[in-house]
Amino acid sequence: MRGASSSRRCRLGYGRSSVRNLLAGVCVGSSLIASLAKRMASRISHSARRLIMHMKSTSKVFLLRGKANKNCMLVKDLPGDLIIDILALAAGTSHTNLFNLKLSCKVFKELAEEGHVYKHVSLENLPIIPWKHELEASLFFDRCIDNGNPEALYRQGVVELFSRKRREKGLQHLRDAMEAGHLGASYLHSMISMMTGKEELVKQGFQLLTRLCAIQKARECREKLDLATNHIWFNYNWSDTMTDLPKLCAEQHWKRIGWSKEYEYFEDESCEACRCDAEISMFFDRFVRNN
Repeated sequence: MRGASSSRRCRLGYGRSSVRNLLAGVCVGSSLIASLAKRMASRISHSARRLIMHMKSTSKVFLLRGKANKNCMLVKDLPGDLIIDILALAAGTSHTNLFNLKLSCKVFKELAEEGHVYKHVSLENLPIIPWKHELEASLFFDRCIDNGNPEALYRQGVVELFSRKRREKGLQHLRDAMEAGHLGASYLHSMISMMTGKEELVKQGFQLLTRLCAIQKARECREKLDLATNHIWFNYNWSDTMTDLPKLCAEQHWKRIGWSKEYEYFEDESCEACRCDAEISMFFDRFVRNN
């Protein structure tokens, strides 16, 4: 399905029935169709693009039923890399989409096992880590990790660090997730780095946290970490790695008001060190003092 013949078919373009059948077996929203149209714009025929844009204007793409064998034969005429791209895009919106597609067609089932699909599949609404007796779920999660799925790497890093006390292994998973652009991994790695008290690591952690604060993602990352650690056995001893709670701003511009869980900045909202100090203090209260 790849190689010269695939390229030739791609240049010739595809008809309405081919693209329609490519989406068979999954009911997706118009936002996904918009993404499909953008991704596929340079790779499909004009008539096929018009079909996709028409689908975009509707609220749903309905399941195609009947004549499964015919559907599969039509899909076989499409290049494998194109199908893999669309499987990855559908999987990125929901793992349920991926499972539905695998059930709809033999070609989808085979190509859904490609690493690119596992790298992009969404893990939303799945447990932080599957129970060991659920073999199929464990194998799925392991495939995601092996293929560099950022969320899977982050979750495994959290478990290795806070539950299994495998610090280096956990940090490596976090670094891998960071390289793939996972903000939660950047947040946790920055906190761990700064709490070592080592000058170079504190500097690196400060830079990471500053970026997260600048785009107002630090709180979201902390809340996500809180949710993750609520579902595992917390077994981390901070005294093994932590010296003193780092203070980055010598002026102490920020202050806490009442019993609020959040810190508000008054005297100097532009002070990056203040924002980081406030976030460090909230992290300490939740994940160090209370554990």
